[in-house]
Amino acid sequence: MTIFAFLTQTLGLESGVINERFSYKVDGIESGMDFTKFVGFMASSSSIGVYLVGIEICYRIIKKGSTGDISSFPFIAYFIACCLWLRYGVLENIFAVTIVNGFGAVTQFTYICIFYMYTKRRNHFLRMLFFGCCLLLLPLVYVKYFQLDHKKAQNHFGMICVGMTIIGYAAPLASLTDVIKTKSTDCMSFPLVFVNFVVAIEWFLYGLLIKDFYLQLPNFLGFVLALMQLGLFIRYPGKKTPPPIVHTL
Repeated sequence: MTIFAFLTQTLGLESGVINERFSYKVDGIESGMDFTKFVGFMASSSSIGVYLVGIEICYRIIKKGSTGDISSFPFIAYFIACCLWLRYGVLENIFAVTIVNGFGAVTQFTYICIFYMYTKRRNHFLRMLFFGCCLLLLPLVYVKYFQLDHKKAQNHFGMICVGMTIIGYAAPLASLTDVIKTKSTDCMSFPLVFVNFVVAIEWFLYGLLIKDFYLQLPNFLGFVLALMQLGLFIRYPGKKTPPPIVHTL
């Protein structure tokens, strides 16, 4: 069995199964369904926009011929998060979650390949990638082969996805010390923070509509974290000098 086939099977994306498993988790009149689909579409579109931000970063890498001080951590972390939410979407038959995170997993994997081609610290990169793959495969294998109770699998896997999402929303706060010290938000990306703010609201609303606690919790916390970050831009407006992208860990 190839690695791709193993990962596909572990994610629950076996051929011939997808069409039988997907359905929206909303009961009610047709107008309610239409609104739910609309919110899911908007949330998915916004999330896809976030994933496409990596194109600009990869363009800089290719143009420069080196990754420079850009870290591979965001690409690897987003890839893990997308794969986990992809599996959760399949597990719970949530079409919007599955589609957007399937797209995200493909784009992040592409960014990872580009990063590997241009990085000069390949040993460090491969160690991080190996650790990330272990972090990804452990919960996937657990749900697929060891936890046969669907309700327990949903709860355990949902909490893992919640944790990864909160980490993603809180990531810009890693620069909080620098912001307070320099009294400037130059080291933070306003577009990324603003888009995260919008995405958190949309996915939280979608979670309410389909009554999914594991979509509601992380995105409500994401909304709060993004609101705090936007407050930093008001309190400490940035200067005109362009900020660095991401510092190497």
